[in-house]
Amino acid sequence: MAPPTAYPALEGDLEFDVAVVGGGIAGVSVALALKRDGARVAVLERGVICGGASGFTTAKVAALQETRYSEITKLHGDDAGAAYAAASLAAVARIDELVRDERIDCGWERVAAG
Repeated sequence: MAPPTAYPALEGDLEFDVAVVGGGIAGVSVALALKRDGARVAVLERGVICGGASGFTTAKVAALQETRYSEITKLHGDDAGAAYAAASLAAVARIDELVRDERIDCGWERVAAG
């Protein structure tokens, strides 16, 4: 778990292009992407930035979860299944890139599925 953070409350007349509500992994990831695109971003969090665990997490990032892939393909066809597979693989690659680029010390390791 990340060490506690302490940021002052926002005061005065401040201007931002985007307010991201929630400082978990999704909110911080969105804020980073927006910031990299040049937006002025405020992350609004009532607790600790990146201080908790995502719900029902297994502490792993995986692409191509067979049950989900099969379900999508069955319900929406091969093209939708292929799009899901491509998006899943791209997401893992993006996380890998962010961990390396930002030098995040989180124990990230790429391993083959097995």
